[in-house]
Amino acid sequence: RRWGITAGNAVAYVIGVLIGALLGTLLLTRLTMWLLKRLGDNERRVAISHTVAYAVAVFVGGWGYADGGPPRFLYAAAIYALPILLWVGVDLLALKGRRAKGLAS
Repeated sequence: RRWGITAGNAVAYVIGVLIGALLGTLLLTRLTMWLLKRLGDNERRVAISHTVAYAVAVFVGGWGYADGGPPRFLYAAAIYALPILLWVGVDLLALKGRRAKGLAS
């Protein structure tokens, strides 16, 4: 018997990876946004914090996906790109809303 992804469990694998990537990147982006509060509530803070979160996710994920072999940074980069872009969009929309209400700096 071969181990790995088969047609029967591919959907479950993709859903699991997607949920894990969304939750992991959410936690990383919230942490980096909190750590960079001193930059103010602006696009620069959003861009820097999400770039740092993406780099951390790719680095840690690349080693995690290695599974005893060489690190798989490109695989991790592909997995975490869409979730990070989603959180960038969410944070930019939230910033726009705060500015419309006069709450952002």
